Amino acid sequence: SLNLLQIRIRESLKGKKFLLVLDDVWNEEYIAWDKLVTMLRCGAKEIKIIITTRSENVATTVQPISIHHLMQLSDEECWLLFAKHAFKNGELNSDKELIGRKIVCKCKGLPLAAKALGGMLQSKQDLREWNHILESDIWDLPEDKCDILPALRLSYHYLPSHLKQCFTYCSIFPKDYEFSKEELVLLWMAEDLLLKPKGNGSMEEIGEQYFDELLSRSFFQRSNNDELCFIMHDLFNDLAKFISGEFCFRLEIDNSCESTKKMRHLSYFPSKFDVPKKFEVFYEAKYLRTFLGLLLPSSSNFQCNNISTMEVNNLLCTFKCLRVLSLSVYLCLAVLPDSVGNLKHLRYLNLN
Repeated sequence: SLNLLQIRIRESLKGKKFLLVLDDVWNEEYIAWDKLVTMLRCGAKEIKIIITTRSENVATTVQPISIHHLMQLSDEECWLLFAKHAFKNGELNSDKELIGRKIVCKCKGLPLAAKALGGMLQSKQDLREWNHILESDIWDLPEDKCDILPALRLSYHYLPSHLKQCFTYCSIFPKDYEFSKEELVLLWMAEDLLLKPKGNGSMEEIGEQYFDELLSRSFFQRSNNDELCFIMHDLFNDLAKFISGEFCFRLEIDNSCESTKKMRHLSYFPSKFDVPKKFEVFYEAKYLRTFLGLLLPSSSNFQCNNISTMEVNNLLCTFKCLRVLSLSVYLCLAVLPDSVGNLKHLRYLNLN
């Protein structure tokens, strides 16, 4: 029980010094933090807590006090992080600095929010645009309607429309999923989310420009595990999922779904044997555009991923509007049914 666990933790910590690392923590509920601190500090001689996010690290020593505040930067630290991303080459503008510091106050010391807003404002030269963001009512949205940080909602709100579509599409990726730039650009191309290039530019080059812009605004960030791969921070992932609503769905191993006719994009992790019932629930989504199989980080979990040719045929006969079809997660799939030839909208086929 939780009570027994707390008693044993207190017994283990009594009279000791210890270091506690909390990685990627974003819970701001005061009561929850206060309860945690009360339990940890009972009888402990000295506590040091390091709280990390993927944007910045915040380290402090608890004396003990409520660690609700330890996950935040000071106002000045938050401002320095914001300014680093908002002003090119560190060239401060006094008028913008005045407005910027007021904006930073609304970030509540959270480094990801400061970084995201700074990156967004770097391209805004007009003071009226900075003021408009400062005065935006998005800051005042009730938390019970959307628990995404207002600063991140605002950062999305001011994206160009073509970047909004590309970012929202990324809600098909589960949290912590590592993706490559090339993979994502091909998916964007297949879904017709890229504007036609002017002159001799290619669609791939346009997609890379979009990707780099979202990366510079902190919507994406490099993976710590593979320098060639990228991830979305959990909060941006939540934001994308919130915006996409019923149009995108991730079928993960431990969840279920009630399909809707509005669904357009589906990603899933394979089971050892994918049976017809797994996908039948989605047959109502006749206009599905993306059917994307994803491998778990430890892809060796299922060395015999399998799906029957009959089930593939059922999928292809049902989802006739597919633009993206990836069956690469099935290692034993040797033959495609003839019905694949009827997918006249298909632009991306992955059987690797």
